[in-house]
Amino acid sequence: MCVILTIYQKRKNSQIQKDILELYDNVKKSNPDGVGVIAFNKKEDNIHYYRDMDKSSESFGEILKKYQTIMIHFRLATSGSRNVDNVHFWQNKNWYFAHNGIVSGLVDKEQLESDSLLFFEHLIKNNFLLDNGNIKIKAISKASNNFNLWGRFILLNDKQKKATYFGDWYVYKINQTLIIASTKLELGTTDSILGFIFEKPVVYQENKIESCVFSIDFVIGESKIIKKEFNFHSQSFGLTKNGYKHSLKYPYSFTPQPKEKYFNDGEEYFPI
Repeated sequence: MCVILTIYQKRKNSQIQKDILELYDNVKKSNPDGVGVIAFNKKEDNIHYYRDMDKSSESFGEILKKYQTIMIHFRLATSGSRNVDNVHFWQNKNWYFAHNGIVSGLVDKEQLESDSLLFFEHLIKNNFLLDNGNIKIKAISKASNNFNLWGRFILLNDKQKKATYFGDWYVYKINQTLIIASTKLELGTTDSILGFIFEKPVVYQENKIESCVFSIDFVIGESKIIKKEFNFHSQSFGLTKNGYKHSLKYPYSFTPQPKEKYFNDGEEYFPI
């Protein structure tokens, strides 16, 4: 199953970057059908964006050094042809979209386009994504149910540099680096990340956000909860060093688990 990562480097750390490169290689091996990347700095207008069938970790390493915010989609094809046209993220005007899962209500065995791309096109065609950067949450939720979407997805507006996340996500804070992942990552302990032992203490935290819509404004460095329940099916995959652990939840239970929630009581945001 595809993997989506967001990496936000509030303060860059060469040791953490080294482990992110190792993570990049490990995920790409299990998701070999294309890589899409969006990268930007909050004080610069330009967006670095590409889709490629095979992007090396060496070239990605340069992006990691240059940009503060990086979003990556690793594709494992479940519908549509294996070509660069079906590699996420897709762009339409000021919007970018990536999905981890399947939209079974749009699947056709003979189709050449990805089901995820068809869903994004539906959002654009029906004006669910507005020119001012706002999105119609209720309409998107209804469309997700109508087309039997499960998984999780992300929408980015490049003018506002604001991303909106739908569904279940894992959030990792490692010192001044934030990683948001569509699957659970094996990132080690407080003194070891992906097997690399740090000389200095590492502040490490893992949390899971469930059945939620939340946004991150990468310019002002703030995240906000938009909707605490988002009703669509979810499939959960765990990525380990030895491959995937797979657990299918269908339909998904939308009751948040208080012991695991990332947001503190009374808060409508978490600091990044």
